[in-house]
Amino acid sequence: MATNPPGFRLAFDVTNLDKTCEFYKALGGFEVASTTRKGEIFETRQLVSPAFPGVTLLARASFGKRAVGTSPGTITSVGLPVSNLPDAIRRMTGKAKWACPNPEASPDEPRRSVSLMDPDAYLIELYQP
Repeated sequence: MATNPPGFRLAFDVTNLDKTCEFYKALGGFEVASTTRKGEIFETRQLVSPAFPGVTLLARASFGKRAVGTSPGTITSVGLPVSNLPDAIRRMTGKAKWACPNPEASPDEPRRSVSLMDPDAYLIELYQP
């Protein structure tokens, strides 16, 4: 797979690279484009997706401490635009922990965004522009 063009790059520590890669593949079609330090400490996988050109995720295996999600000094949230929010919600149901009690929209309260957590409790906002 070719790497994405220059753009937004987000690096974050994770406790399980395989689980994280599976999550982001389900979330937005992210695939591993390259791996550095394979089999060593701080192994890092570069994830890219044709659905998010210009966005590169760098998932790094944590070493010596657990990844901490939204603790001070880490990512508080990342927003990803999706063209069809209800489809994205259906795709992630059962694969993510929702940060809101009910991600489905109601006729009285149409949703323009929802938040969910990745395997290491990083908060991801999916929004429809």
